[in-house]
Amino acid sequence: DHPGQPQRPGPKALPRSLFNQLLHDMPPRLQAGLVVGDLLAHTDWSAVFVAEHVAWGKVALKCIRRAAMPGGILAAAAAALNRTPCQPNGLVACVYDFELAANCLYILQECFDCSVGDLENGSPYAPTDAAVRAVRRLWNGEVMKAAIQQLCEALQTMHQAGLVHGAIMPNNVLLRRE
Repeated sequence: DHPGQPQRPGPKALPRSLFNQLLHDMPPRLQAGLVVGDLLAHTDWSAVFVAEHVAWGKVALKCIRRAAMPGGILAAAAAALNRTPCQPNGLVACVYDFELAANCLYILQECFDCSVGDLENGSPYAPTDAAVRAVRRLWNGEVMKAAIQQLCEALQTMHQAGLVHGAIMPNNVLLRRE
């Protein structure tokens, strides 16, 4: 910790009332067969939880709040999710299911170990922090080169499906340990 430096929020920084609201407002269709676990990350506009689903196993539950997004951005994102190619363990995160509800866009997607942003900054979330330590042990020039190549291939796959990501940044470049 460095005095005067902004601190990354820890898992306890997500207000319990917001946590409860996000899960309470989740459509029953998405809740079926889902057990929500630890918080993996959150911002002012979203929260990501690790969860276990009866059909898909370990998944990430992403909740993107409408109140934080202008205009029809979430509706456009939901429409794009209908066209997202889903190949588990592929280059693009597989979206298993989603629903645009009154307050949030809920997305059940493939769960990754950590992001490039986590490698750079560390993570205050215990499950992600453990994955970061494991990935850092494997990270070298060759692995970085392969990751950049896979990122380019993932973008090409999305563009061929008529999709544009719109938010390519370290926290959105997801990594697996293998």
